[in-house]
Amino acid sequence: DGRGLGIFDARLHAATPGDLEGILDDAASEALRADPRVRRLESASIAVSSSEVWLSNSAGFTGSYRQTLVHLALGVMAGDAAGSVVVRRSRTARTLAAFSPALFGDETARLAATSLAGRPPADGTFPAVLAPPAAAELLRCFTRTLTLPGPPAGAVVGSRRLTIIDDGRLPGGCASAPFDGEGVPTRRTPIVSHGEFGEMIHDTASASGAPGARSTGNGLRASFRDAPRRTPSNLFIAPGSDDPTDLVAELGRMGGGLWVQAVRPTPAVTDDDTIFTVLVTGRWVGANGPGAPVAGALVSWPIESLLHGVLGAGNDLTFGTLTGSYGAPSLLIKEIGVRAS
Repeated sequence: DGRGLGIFDARLHAATPGDLEGILDDAASEALRADPRVRRLESASIAVSSSEVWLSNSAGFTGSYRQTLVHLALGVMAGDAAGSVVVRRSRTARTLAAFSPALFGDETARLAATSLAGRPPADGTFPAVLAPPAAAELLRCFTRTLTLPGPPAGAVVGSRRLTIIDDGRLPGGCASAPFDGEGVPTRRTPIVSHGEFGEMIHDTASASGAPGARSTGNGLRASFRDAPRRTPSNLFIAPGSDDPTDLVAELGRMGGGLWVQAVRPTPAVTDDDTIFTVLVTGRWVGANGPGAPVAGALVSWPIESLLHGVLGAGNDLTFGTLTGSYGAPSLLIKEIGVRAS
């Protein structure tokens, strides 16, 4: 039953192939209805697992729990007389109630239509709003810079609007569990609190090399065949109180900016892990609101500058758009560098 963590869905456990086909059809049908420029499905799949985890080790620990997981993926092709594009998205969750397949299909189609019609803006530095998938990618890139032993506690690594948490007991979290792969109870670990660094996550091995540290329950196993290793659980940027539409409107009041709805990492552009380098899809926002679609624009900007430039966080915390265990709300960023790819 997931020990009360909301990670076991009896509906998923009992789902038949027909049930799953119905869920996939809801997403695919809405994707084809949402915009006439979406010509066909490029791919569509759904995968569900229901499992029970048992762990017993030489430290005297014995425990178990049940869990479910659903993974939905769509690829759609949008086209017109000038050409075509393919957009692929996926969503992972513990329960069927965690997201709407039809809404997922609609969002995928609209993103494909934006990508088809979009053009790069003029090169420059602008304020930006990162939608949750884009903000989650920024978070993932930030974690790559956090090598042991990590910054000193209290070091300023971002704006006061930025709080980052790793929570192995997050209700419904894709990486939630009552204990990790070493039998250590999971917990909530503040990585960054209001811009100041808190603490690193640890498994027992890394904690043994850090004076005064203990495992934070982050010794995760990819499967029973793999040894535990230090890994984030449910890592997320804490939401704020701002409505995301207000954050987008703020771009107009700031003289215009970029609403980044989706990103695609482009590591070939730079081998510097401290630089956030992505191709973006979204819209230009002016005084009258969202306007021209944007696609093919290259963002290459220091991660540190982006984190220090967080001016606001939305109330739309979303998980499951990357590996399932990264989450973020919309973020208003002071400035970001953009150029044609």
